[in-house]
Amino acid sequence: MRFMRPWLAVAGLSLLSASASAETQQTAFGVETTAPDGFTHKHEAGRCAIRGHCGKQGFFGSDLPCPDNGLAEEPTADTRKTLMSICGDKWAEGPVCCTDEQLGALSSNLKRAES
Repeated sequence: MRFMRPWLAVAGLSLLSASASAETQQTAFGVETTAPDGFTHKHEAGRCAIRGHCGKQGFFGSDLPCPDNGLAEEPTADTRKTLMSICGDKWAEGPVCCTDEQLGALSSNLKRAES
C-alpha cells in the first residue's frame, strides 16, 4: 500500500475543489459559464475569462480568480469609481469583468508592492 504525503493530499484537495467550483460557476440565469474542463472557450469582445475569487492557492496562499465565460457587466457607481482610481480613466465607461472583491485585492497587493 502506498502512503501519500499529507501536504500532497491537501494540495490535491485544493485542486479538486478549485476544478469543481469552476465546473459549477453559473450566471444569474442558471447558464453554465465555463466548459466542464474549467476553461473558457468563447473568446470575443465583451466576454470574460475570469471574474471574482474561487478559493486560495494553498492554505495561506492568495485568492484565485474564478473562470467565468459570461458577458462583461456594467459595474455599480462605487465599483466604477474604485476601478478608475486603481486602473485609470480608460475604465470610465463600459462593461467590465471584475468585482469589488477583486479590486480590493488588487489595491491591497499594489500597496504591498509599493512599500
